[in-house]
Amino acid sequence: MAARAGVSITTVSHALNGKGRITMSTRERVLKAASDLGYVANPNAAGLRTGQSSLFAIQISPSGGNSLVPNSSYFNDMLNGASAEALSAGHPLVVLPRELTESELIALGITRAIVVDPIGTEPLVQFLLETGGTLVTIGRLPDRMLPQSPSRLFFVDNDAHAVARTALSHLQSAGYRHPAVLTSPTSVSFFRDCVDEARAWAARTGCAVPIARIRNENESAARRAVAALLDAHPEVDSLFTTSEAGAIGAVSVVRQRGWVVPGDFGIVAGNDTSLLRYSSPSISAIDLHPDSLGRAAVRRLLLAGRPPVTDTDAAPTVIGHTLRRRDSTRRSS
Repeated sequence: MAARAGVSITTVSHALNGKGRITMSTRERVLKAASDLGYVANPNAAGLRTGQSSLFAIQISPSGGNSLVPNSSYFNDMLNGASAEALSAGHPLVVLPRELTESELIALGITRAIVVDPIGTEPLVQFLLETGGTLVTIGRLPDRMLPQSPSRLFFVDNDAHAVARTALSHLQSAGYRHPAVLTSPTSVSFFRDCVDEARAWAARTGCAVPIARIRNENESAARRAVAALLDAHPEVDSLFTTSEAGAIGAVSVVRQRGWVVPGDFGIVAGNDTSLLRYSSPSISAIDLHPDSLGRAAVRRLLLAGRPPVTDTDAAPTVIGHTLRRRDSTRRSS
């Protein structure tokens, strides 16, 4: 394996065990060589040597609803990616409920975990920050929650500002002149950044962009919010919504008003899911590449057990996004 990766045996050991001062590119080269050769680590043996559990944990924050895993292909794809990446490195990945107590976390031996869309009040977040565990977040913690020395805190994210610009610019290029934004409360960094960018986009273009929020990610709440938005702003002819529920709810409200999607009204969702791909009409959406987010978060866990070697090691991991153009914005000229 060392020869295949072009490194020493010591470097291989450090890469496989998440130790040592080696760069991310070197570690990834070793992990790829291990995968190519069919290497399977023995996590129990590693735990006996290091005194640290081989278990990796992942938790969806309260913004995802009351379920352990929200019923969305976005979260399913993220978990599948994270699980595959963790297992390839010899670490089982467990999905944790949000109500675990500190004593339960200690009993489980949780020292390394991923929290998706953190709002900062999660017991798991508090536990890892206070005990010096390794925390990787998908989405940023609020600034007030950042520890004084965040050497074991990393985050993976999309550029939500760029996501909002992509969506609003796409609506504009399709001929819509009065977009609005529907999002969840801004306790989650992705939603907060989308709102900030929508306001900045409005200032740059001189086009007012009304913003509405829904507290519950379900279609009935979305329908009420969209109806209230259109009543208050009858000029609105298109919508950028950060959720699949917002997009499906918007289609229903628009049709009830006798409008046609996309002829009279355009819709872009900021989070692509299978539901949007196969709805009628199919809905244009931003693919946030959740599988890549999950895999990148696990790679961060593997790297986070040592001080950063380079600025690149310490920097956030930003995953790109892709606009998926579909029927909801295919307006005829």
